[in-house]
Amino acid sequence: MSTPSSTYRLQLTPSFTLFDAAKLVPYLADLGVSHVYCSPWLRSAPGSQHGYDVVDHTQVDQELGGASGVVALHQACRSAGLGIVLDLVPNHMHVGDPQENAVWWDVLEHGEQSQFASWFDIDWTAGPVRVPVVGDGGEQPPAGSYPDSAAHELVLWREGPSYRRFFDVDTLAGLRVEDPEVFTATHAVIADQVASGVLDGLRIDHPDGLADPEGYLEQLRTIAPDIWVVTEKILAEHEELPTSWPCDGTTGYDAASAVTQLMCDPAGEGELTRLAAELGGDTLTWHEHADAGQRLVVEALFRPELDRLTTLAAAALPAEQSGSVRLALAELLIQLPVYRAYVRPGKDPTAAAARYLDEAAVAARLAAPAVADTIDALLPVLLGASGDHAELVVRFQQVSGPVMAKGVEDTACYRALRLLALNEVGGDPGAFGT
Repeated sequence: MSTPSSTYRLQLTPSFTLFDAAKLVPYLADLGVSHVYCSPWLRSAPGSQHGYDVVDHTQVDQELGGASGVVALHQACRSAGLGIVLDLVPNHMHVGDPQENAVWWDVLEHGEQSQFASWFDIDWTAGPVRVPVVGDGGEQPPAGSYPDSAAHELVLWREGPSYRRFFDVDTLAGLRVEDPEVFTATHAVIADQVASGVLDGLRIDHPDGLADPEGYLEQLRTIAPDIWVVTEKILAEHEELPTSWPCDGTTGYDAASAVTQLMCDPAGEGELTRLAAELGGDTLTWHEHADAGQRLVVEALFRPELDRLTTLAAAALPAEQSGSVRLALAELLIQLPVYRAYVRPGKDPTAAAARYLDEAAVAARLAAPAVADTIDALLPVLLGASGDHAELVVRFQQVSGPVMAKGVEDTACYRALRLLALNEVGGDPGAFGT
């Protein structure tokens, strides 16, 4: 395995292709980097400026140079003694333009009878696939944008879909890579590029969205046993990456935060706190900002996800507690101190997972004492050791990360303005120097 000493990230776009990247390789070699790190290069939505909106896993995006562009970059890197690290997006596909995504089109056309029905995290108990694209005035997508069939339903954009999303983005539908067939189909090109020596490393985008991050990495190692693999994982303060994960670490949000805190003089905290209150009226603590942000998004953005969790949880608890399940779940999501506890249904939870869920339960009882009994009843179910109610266990974790990300990163970090350097993703605005 070739471990990078330093990488240089290149954002591939239709106006900066793999061929353009190949021309830059001598310059990058002169800089002293060991590996070129490329944004996703599988076929994405037409004109995409980032590549995280994949529509076809079977080919390298022609707008980026296609397979021949990969060959050109690989040859240039090998001539210069550099390796290649690729950004990989296993969690979702772009479904905003169904005509561009043959797999999604087939699902919308044939519903649960589609050969690709198992690809996406769709709640089939809710009926036809619910696609939220209708405008407030009843505006419909252009004719021909969606199949002419009853296997799907176009609904008001505010209603939310019946499929799992990347965070709250309706146009990115969650993939079920835990299914071996889906994994094989969506990773065939990557497997070939690893086997042929094109790729020396992979950066795994958003593993917290997957049904089983550890299981995914185990699958990945079957096609990439020896290359460098890191996960885009945000670690909370005092949280450690699970040691059982077969990867080489994280992309480094925690390291960036540590460096930022090191550059922060604790002596300035008092004055900046005073200025924040004086100039912006900000008198809340960081914890209060984070709590308020998560309370906002859990219903405003993730109502469909909470609806589904509530249905699953109600089936796991006595009937007399069904009326308090929704509030209990919301409080547990808000109070979880990490993005995800990494409980695997049917397996004993790790000490860390049990501790995080217990901390969430303690805080949730204090915040909502009226549903304390329901919280107590939910806790052993969410710990998952029995293997019962596995879907609830998995879905709870797939929602906890987005609630943290949107409530803290995308809300609280835009409100707590004491020192913006501390507000980067993975940072801790509540701390001030180390």
